[in-house]
Amino acid sequence: MRTAILACALPLAALCDTAAAEGTEPYLQEGGVVIDGTFYTAGDIETGASIFLRRCSQCHGLDRTNYKAPWLNGILGRPSASVGDWAYSEPFRAWGGTWTVENLRAWLSKPQDFIPGTEMNFGGFRRSAEDRDRVIAYLVAHSLAERAGAGPDAGE
Repeated sequence: MRTAILACALPLAALCDTAAAEGTEPYLQEGGVVIDGTFYTAGDIETGASIFLRRCSQCHGLDRTNYKAPWLNGILGRPSASVGDWAYSEPFRAWGGTWTVENLRAWLSKPQDFIPGTEMNFGGFRRSAEDRDRVIAYLVAHSLAERAGAGPDAGE
């Protein structure tokens, strides 16, 4: 199951056209993903997948399976605490937000500062905003590909 995470290093050029998205919403572009006007290449996304595998996949999956923490499929735009078969902590349920790029940045920078009292046992990407942003690019690309029906978990 965990090997499916590596399959998410998407061949983005085959998934999207190069039309610009409206507003500031992230969008797939040939060869990568654009987030807040910054283009993350397929290489950046692959690096994000590698970092995710090393630092996140011990608890989170992208295969719609809960491990030590809830799965992250379709995280972009998803309401918090929305994986039905996961028992979220009270502070996390009380937050009641939606996973946007901005919220993912704050959360992955230091979860305890974003949602005090969270049970997530991760100190955050405090030393490397670049690593954090590449993981976010990976998660966003995966989410957008799923929406487009081209991701490895699309249609489930």
